[in-house]
Amino acid sequence: MTHITDDSQALYGIVQNFILFFIILSVVFFVSLFVIIAVLIKLRLADDRQTETAEYASHVLDAQEEERSRISVELHDTVAQDLKVAVTFIENNKPSCETRDLLLNCIKQIRSMCYSLVPPELSGQSLSSALHSLCCNFKNKTGLEVSFFFKDEVSSLLDSALLSDLQKLSIYRIVQESLSNIQKHAGLCEVSVYARKVKDIRGGIYIYIEDDGKGFDIENLTISDKSSHFGLKGMKMRAAQTGGTLSVFSEPGIGTKIQLFIPIGVFEK
Repeated sequence: MTHITDDSQALYGIVQNFILFFIILSVVFFVSLFVIIAVLIKLRLADDRQTETAEYASHVLDAQEEERSRISVELHDTVAQDLKVAVTFIENNKPSCETRDLLLNCIKQIRSMCYSLVPPELSGQSLSSALHSLCCNFKNKTGLEVSFFFKDEVSSLLDSALLSDLQKLSIYRIVQESLSNIQKHAGLCEVSVYARKVKDIRGGIYIYIEDDGKGFDIENLTISDKSSHFGLKGMKMRAAQTGGTLSVFSEPGIGTKIQLFIPIGVFEK
């Protein structure tokens, strides 16, 4: 009887060991499966990011070529033609006032092109003036109503050494790109550009660019308009490079709001 009991206990121990083994094996299997799935998802996301980065780089190169072509055509059709006419005037002894007007117009056109490429105000740390001029030029160019409002404390902060040159340039370019997008996509609308100083522990500036135009569906943007998608992506990348963030809020028929946050004291001057 004792022998039978010992055999039963031994068999029971063997069964327990098998059960424990299969439990451990199952745990290892599911953990391994989870790790493999997580790695595959990570690789897929990395591949998607790499593909999107490649597409964005291609878009940037295309945009650069398009901009070079635009400047070349503009120089040929305006400055070069006016200079050619000025030379003709000089050769034919035309009144000097007409030649002078043509040359002054050439200077004006060249300055306008230079301004669009590198805003001269930024070299003098007057970012608030550069933004105000940008909005005024946009209003004159498009005929859209633009409200520009920065409090004195915000303007002083924008023009101070607390913001790095990179941050100032990024702010300017993001506002510039936002206005360009409004001109291309928003339709007839009113535009507001304003800012406020963050007074909590984070410290920084919020800049807002709003319009009451057509708006768009953000979720479907990547499918419907890749150029706008890449434009917003570039703006977000600019903000991230300076330690900031950029958020986009929009609804069809309601309008669009760009919210840019730039922290203070992240980069040394």
